[in-house]
Amino acid sequence: MLSAWEGVDYPLRIAGDGPLRRMCDNAQSKFITCIGALDRGRVYAEMRRAAFLVLPSICYEMFPMSLVEAYANGLPVLTSKLGGLKSLLDDGVTGLSFEPGNVEDIRAKVRWAAAHPAKMLEMGRNARSKYEAHYTAEQNYANLMRIYAQAVAQKASR
Repeated sequence: MLSAWEGVDYPLRIAGDGPLRRMCDNAQSKFITCIGALDRGRVYAEMRRAAFLVLPSICYEMFPMSLVEAYANGLPVLTSKLGGLKSLLDDGVTGLSFEPGNVEDIRAKVRWAAAHPAKMLEMGRNARSKYEAHYTAEQNYANLMRIYAQAVAQKASR
């Protein structure tokens, strides 16, 4: 991520803490700010003020909560074409995808997103709509009840 931001004249705020924090703090770009560990409320506040969230994961994540939390906050996502990230993103609708670990592709998507704020706002609205349709507590409950009903019906038909 830090390498991808070289030559990008757009602010990047990195939340979190851990063993890579020193690399973040030593970044050579005036556009990179490391804000450290945040509680959930502050993370959501950061999401609501951001233009987009970048998730440059190189891991096969099953159901990345940060993506769903971004959707809940109406935030479009730029993410790797990998695992759950790939399956949860509607490329060009709720955000943009890039090749995992490809610095040039990440940089190109960030530059495009920065140059098209109206389109990113639209993707953010689409992200929120997707969250409301699929990921709210009510939707999860309805899905779970549907699964239980199918399991009971299959068991009864045996």
